[in-house]
Amino acid sequence: MKDRKTRINLFAFYDKTGLERYLERQSAAGWMVDSVSSLTIRFHRMEKPTPYRFEVAFFAGTSFFDSDPTEDQLRFEDRRMETGWKIVTQNRPMSIYYNTDPDAEPVETDPASQVRSINEVAQHGALMGYYLLLMLSMFWLAVTIRSYFHNPLEELLSNSRLVSFLIFIFIWVAIIWGLGRYHHWHKQAVKLAETEQRFLEPKSFSKASVRLFMVVCIVLVVLQFLPFRFPSKPVSTYEHNGVTYSVYDDKLPLSVGDILHMDCPEYSSQILTDSSLLLKRVEADHSPRIYQNYLPGLHYTVVYVKLPFLYNTVKRSLLDELKNLFDDDLPKDCILVDAAPWGAKEAYRLSYDGELKARYVLCYKHAIVSVAFFGSDWTYSPEETAVFGETFGK
Repeated sequence: MKDRKTRINLFAFYDKTGLERYLERQSAAGWMVDSVSSLTIRFHRMEKPTPYRFEVAFFAGTSFFDSDPTEDQLRFEDRRMETGWKIVTQNRPMSIYYNTDPDAEPVETDPASQVRSINEVAQHGALMGYYLLLMLSMFWLAVTIRSYFHNPLEELLSNSRLVSFLIFIFIWVAIIWGLGRYHHWHKQAVKLAETEQRFLEPKSFSKASVRLFMVVCIVLVVLQFLPFRFPSKPVSTYEHNGVTYSVYDDKLPLSVGDILHMDCPEYSSQILTDSSLLLKRVEADHSPRIYQNYLPGLHYTVVYVKLPFLYNTVKRSLLDELKNLFDDDLPKDCILVDAAPWGAKEAYRLSYDGELKARYVLCYKHAIVSVAFFGSDWTYSPEETAVFGETFGK
C-alpha cells in the first residue's frame, strides 16, 4: 500500500475555497497534504481517515520569492494557533492551516480583505511569472518569424521548429487566457465583496481540460521527435584518382534514362526525402561516375505543398535559391519561359550574366520542381520535356 501520492494541481493560485474543499475530502479519505506547488499537491497517508477543516490564507506584502515569513505573518500564525488552527504547509505568501474540529469557524471572514490580499500577492509574485513568460515567448516568436522570412523553405520543412512554434503559440495563448481569467475574476470578486460581503469562488480547471492539455502536449512532443528525414544508403563504392566515391541505387521518380530514352548502367541514383506537417521535399540525383562526366546528369528538388496557401512562399524560396546559386556580383535573374513544353503552369529559367543556364523552376498544381541538367549540352525536344509534366503534374 502506498504511503505517499502526488496529484496534479488543478486549482488556480487564487482558488482558496476550491483547494480547501479538496484537502478536506482528501483528509476524510485518509490523506494529509504535505506540500502545494503550482503544479502538484503531495500527500502522505494518515493512520486513520480524519475529516479535518482546512483554511488557505494569503499574506499581503509577501511573494513566492521571499525566503522567510514576515513579522506580520508570524503574528498572524500565532493568533491562528491560539484558536486551534495548525499550520500544515507554507510557501511564503500562501499558508495552509488545518483544524481538528471539522466545524471550526474560519479565522478570515472579511471577503474584501481576502480579495485584496490575494491580489497583492498576485502582483508581487504569480502574475510577474506570467508576464515574464509572456515576454520570453513573444521574443522567441519574433526570432522564429524572422528566421521564417530569412529561409522559409527550411523553416517549413523542419518539423522540430514547426512543433516548437506551435508549442510556444500554445503557451502564449494559455498565458493570455490565464491572465484574462484572473483579471476578470478579480474585478467580479471586488464587486461581490463590496455589494454582498461574499467571496467569489473561482472556477477551477476541469479534468477534461487538463486531459486535453496533456494530450496536446504529448502529441506535439511525439511529432517533434518522429524521424521525418529518410537518408539513403550506398550499395557500392569506386575509386578515381585516389578518391573513394559512393554509388547509390535508389528508385527515382524521374531519371536521365526516362528523359533521353537511354540505358544508364553505371549511374548513381540517390534520393533524399524530408517531410514535415506542411511540406514534403524530395531531392534526387542521377549522375554518371566521375570519370564519365561527359555523360548527361540530372539533379532536381521536388517540393510537394500540402497546404495551398504556402504555394507562393515555396515558389519564391526556390526562385531565390536559384538566383543565389552563384555567390558573386554578376547579374542573375529567373526568366519566365514557355511552360507548355514542360506541362507546367509556370516555368522559370536561370539567367546568369546574360547567359541562360540549364537550370529551371517548374510550377505544377501540387508540386514545384527545381531542376538542373549537367554534362553534355542537352537539346530538349517536346517529348523529353513532357516527361516532367507526366511525372510531377498529376
